[in-house]
Amino acid sequence: MKYFKKYNEYGYFLNEAKVTFSKAGIKAKFQEKIETLKKSKERSPEDTWQDKSIAKIEAAIKSGKFDWKNHPYISGAEVDGQFDIFQGSNAIVCAKELVKIVDKYKKDEVKATSIGAAPNSTRFRAAVGGMIELMVNETVYDGFRGKTLLLGIKVGGGVDRSTRDKIFQEAYEKLMPLEQFNSSDGGISIHISDGTNWGAIGLASSKFGFNSGMEKRLKDLS
Repeated sequence: MKYFKKYNEYGYFLNEAKVTFSKAGIKAKFQEKIETLKKSKERSPEDTWQDKSIAKIEAAIKSGKFDWKNHPYISGAEVDGQFDIFQGSNAIVCAKELVKIVDKYKKDEVKATSIGAAPNSTRFRAAVGGMIELMVNETVYDGFRGKTLLLGIKVGGGVDRSTRDKIFQEAYEKLMPLEQFNSSDGGISIHISDGTNWGAIGLASSKFGFNSGMEKRLKDLS
């Protein structure tokens, strides 16, 4: 975690959240992606991929159905450290929404179990978790590159897959308004992990993390 910048300079509790954590917030974020694509098209009018992406995003806006399985990773404007997740009480409000989802599905948790380990593993059995919990400032990997999952939900691999998909969808709709993905360092992007032991959905960054005080405040909400 040494290479992650910690946000100590922001007054998290001084301002109200300025992001709409609803489908209206997602629509606004998707509209931003369309504007980014249109600018890209202006620079390279011979390209056609932007048209397909715009049509896909416009269809989602029109239908009001935003599927986490088809998340559009369209790079937006560069943000100079002033990401929405670090502003005002946005992270706290979002975390509270995620905790509601965790509490809703707590009944679907199962006891930890085990399965046969991979053929090339030195272990005879692999542990499979059954918990559903809030994630804050945890390290995840995109290939071999470490990132900080700032805020999200972890679902144990023992939880029924259909339940996990419902949790991911509900969490996605709360997380998406805070995404500010860019092409230089990734910014703040939707991250999805889908492993045997557990899966997770959240907002991740390869550069930034919450300071210890904010991390504790968020964890205490669960």
